[in-house]
Amino acid sequence: MPDFISICIHFHTLFCYSSATMPGACEEFVLRDILENETICTFFQPIVSLTTGRIFAYEALVRGIRRDSPSLIAPCELFARADAETKSLEFDTLCRKKAFESFHAFRGSTDAMMFLNVNTSIIGASDADRPHIGAVANQMGFDPA
Repeated sequence: MPDFISICIHFHTLFCYSSATMPGACEEFVLRDILENETICTFFQPIVSLTTGRIFAYEALVRGIRRDSPSLIAPCELFARADAETKSLEFDTLCRKKAFESFHAFRGSTDAMMFLNVNTSIIGASDADRPHIGAVANQMGFDPA
């Protein structure tokens, strides 16, 4: 049995909110605007050790920010749109950047690690010239080990 548990059940990659469960979910958004203006936010979900009961990590979770609405854009909507518009690499890169930036500001109050999900479908030979996660982590002062 693993020594950790996420204290909140989340369905960020499996469940897409419908308009019945999330007000504003059917509102349109323009991915290009999100990419250009970096209008996403990162939330951190605590990961708790079952042995000690202490938080030892936080999972980075992305949400989109709607321009004219208080509702957030669900991750499945964001990633589906990025895939449909062949912008998965750009969107995943933005998500990683914002997660590192947000955790960098947050980590002063914790010694916990960050769990970072990566869209593995974008990893391949074509991105050999792009910054790797390790390089970005080092820029922010993290040890990616």
